Amino acid sequence: LLRIRNLEIKNIIEKKCFKWKECLYEKYKDIINFFIYNYDEEKIKEFIENIGINFNNDILNKYYKLIYSLLSLNNQYVVVTKKKFNENDSIREILCVHRKYLNKLNNNYDNNNNPNNPNFSIDNKDNNNKNEISYNDSSEVFYITIKIVSNSSKIKKGCIQALDNNEDFIFNDIKLKDRYNKIKKFGIAVCENKNDCDVIYEINYGNNFKREEMPETVFTEEDFEYFDHNDYFFIDKTRMISELIKQKNAVYLITRPRRFGKSLNLKMVKEFFEKPSKGNGNRNNLFDGLEVSKVRKNMREFHKYPVIFLNFKADESKDYESAIQFLKEKISELFKDYKSKINFEKLSEIDQNKWNKIEKQEENDITLKESVNFLCKCVNYLKIYKRNFIVLIDEYDKLLIYSCQYNYYEEMQLTLKSFFSETFKGNNNLHIGITTGCLELGLNSIFSGVNNFRKCSVFSDSYFNDCYGFTENELDFLLNKFNVPGMNKDLVKKQYNGYSCGYSKSITKNLYNSYSINNFVNENKKYEGECKYGSYWINSGSNYVLRVMFEFSKIYLEKDFLSLLLGNIIVITIDDDMTLDDIVLLFKKKNELPNYEEKNFNKKLDYDILKNKIWTILLYSGYVTITDEEEYKQNIDGMNECMLDNDKMYYIKIPNNEVLSNLVNLSVVLLNTELNSENKDIISITKLIDAIYNYNVDEINKILNDYLLIFKPYHLFSKKKIHENVYQAILMQMFSLWKIKGLTAENDSGRGRYDFGFPHKLKENEYILIEVRSSEKSDVNYLSKDSNHRRKGYNRFIKYGITFYKRTCRAEMKINNGKIREPSKDFINAIYEYDENSGNDSSNSNNNKNNGYNLRSKKNIK
Repeated sequence: LLRIRNLEIKNIIEKKCFKWKECLYEKYKDIINFFIYNYDEEKIKEFIENIGINFNNDILNKYYKLIYSLLSLNNQYVVVTKKKFNENDSIREILCVHRKYLNKLNNNYDNNNNPNNPNFSIDNKDNNNKNEISYNDSSEVFYITIKIVSNSSKIKKGCIQALDNNEDFIFNDIKLKDRYNKIKKFGIAVCENKNDCDVIYEINYGNNFKREEMPETVFTEEDFEYFDHNDYFFIDKTRMISELIKQKNAVYLITRPRRFGKSLNLKMVKEFFEKPSKGNGNRNNLFDGLEVSKVRKNMREFHKYPVIFLNFKADESKDYESAIQFLKEKISELFKDYKSKINFEKLSEIDQNKWNKIEKQEENDITLKESVNFLCKCVNYLKIYKRNFIVLIDEYDKLLIYSCQYNYYEEMQLTLKSFFSETFKGNNNLHIGITTGCLELGLNSIFSGVNNFRKCSVFSDSYFNDCYGFTENELDFLLNKFNVPGMNKDLVKKQYNGYSCGYSKSITKNLYNSYSINNFVNENKKYEGECKYGSYWINSGSNYVLRVMFEFSKIYLEKDFLSLLLGNIIVITIDDDMTLDDIVLLFKKKNELPNYEEKNFNKKLDYDILKNKIWTILLYSGYVTITDEEEYKQNIDGMNECMLDNDKMYYIKIPNNEVLSNLVNLSVVLLNTELNSENKDIISITKLIDAIYNYNVDEINKILNDYLLIFKPYHLFSKKKIHENVYQAILMQMFSLWKIKGLTAENDSGRGRYDFGFPHKLKENEYILIEVRSSEKSDVNYLSKDSNHRRKGYNRFIKYGITFYKRTCRAEMKINNGKIREPSKDFINAIYEYDENSGNDSSNSNNNKNNGYNLRSKKNIK
């Protein structure tokens, strides 16, 4: 046994050794930090492969000693070896622990830190609360496992085996998960006969780990990079990331209405997968305790990938040249960012020149279209990353919508089709691709050749159906957290609930618009007095496209649409093959509508087909939502004949009051415009309703006949046979848009169904019933269907029977079972005269002499 007997010499040696260790630490500081701060697999792999290990013998122990010695250079950390291991094993294990948490490896730690122990403390500091253990400290340990493999083909599998070794995390008889909040484990596989290795790390959480309590400010931004769980409350949607990891290589097109969390989720995906670069801050703790972190294999994917993120939200280009310039600017920013991450000089001269042209926005259209693919090839050629790219494109449809609005759609569509095709279809360096937007605008042809292509929309989404919008449980959690004063949860549901995703057995119902809920909570949480149930989602974007569709199609005059405004569920057919060409057609034709006649109504724009396209756009945009057969049956009795008979038919409804009020207001504006264009006053509708209350049969007939002339022939009778529902729609529009209190439609009175019913606004015991007929049949005697309303306390019934024929009508009335009140003879003669002189429809001019509008005589109209 040798011993330094001179204390002075001993101090000199220790000082020399300390300086030598400091010098070594400065030399290898970066690689040490790749283990304990940055977790950079590629840099660790590069260091191990280039260290120059002699492969004569005992390879495993040489790597083991290398990593042990390296980590020991950091004086803040202590390296701990395993006491018992078999020399013949193919695995070696070591721990690297901050000195602050070294005592947790003491066998007596549990006794010393028992709350019942009078000396109990945490991290050697006095605990102010002897009855509570705080697990929110950042205690962590680095667990390095090294495995030897026989050849290079087994290296990746060797890393996984190293990670899976000792899954109970018992080290020297200590259960690490009982002592530490986080265990960052590295699986290192080295080849026994050449300089070849790989590294994979994962993050594991202790049994007592608890995410810090979130503060009382709801995160309402779209940029996840600004989210910090210490500053904001956040509804956890990270199960989306778990699903992406589970599905592995795939390309997704995800469509949802605006402000449903598409951008936030996409930024969340970026933040999880993207390998951090120097100087971007420490984001390693951002996902701690969230759902994705609860599966340890998920954390093997954390911060490992090169990510390309493009957001087209800011585009407002009014011509093709401006749109291309916008796209070039976005791509240029991307290339500048990646140039700072790679060794640019190692690229070939040709690639450098091409790169520089793209960065300076000097590329031609062909180079622009293939730019993302080119970037992926260059970066992967330099082997900066071990993994392929994740490409994320947000609001892809913004460019197309603006091109449609400003009449350069054809050029823009061809450019983007090539751009998407090059990015996703021909990209061999792609791992995951996600494109998001509000509308699915004919991208099927672009993605048709893409492997593992997944289309996720409100119609069908088996992957992320509850990842957009808040579920009922998430809403309860949020509202319980903030306990908004004076809040009525039923009113919250009526105002913001009602969305669904998927269909049939896979439908997810009761989804809340997250943007509206977040703003509702933030606005009301400290507000004293009555809650404000504002219109947040509706006011968050433009409804220009919606208005164009309504103006062109006049769908706001349709019975089905007006039935929706009354809270009913309807059955419609969806055009899931719709392209943006259909929307372009709306923009091009909208100004021609006033000149349309039934005879020149283009077959391509057949009215029923057009309606199907508009229903489709309304569903994508969030103005209506899918529901199911069960809710439909509850909503409308006796309608089994309307059960769905093909996979393109859906039950739909207006989701909530926030959307309803917007659609009502838009319909009123458009109706007002329609009336003004016909030199009619919107006040006439108010006069009609007053006439109904006042039993003024002549006034009712006059106003209705005048009002019918605002409708074009193809709106009323584009089909061979005219049904009552066309005219029911007209009355429904008048009643619903003017918000008659207590209005019901197509309800059951006890002896049959009637079209409309509502209480008299001034007489509590009086109830008004209205029945509609078309063509030559009218009979008010059937309006004795009042038994249910008698049970509700009404004893006086005003019963109107209205018969319509094309753009004319006749109304009659009786009170209870009294005498029928007909329009006056002067009024009937005036209507008959008016019809023969000016009421003819051009499409039926040849038939009017014998069987046209002369049916408006008293005999036939009655």
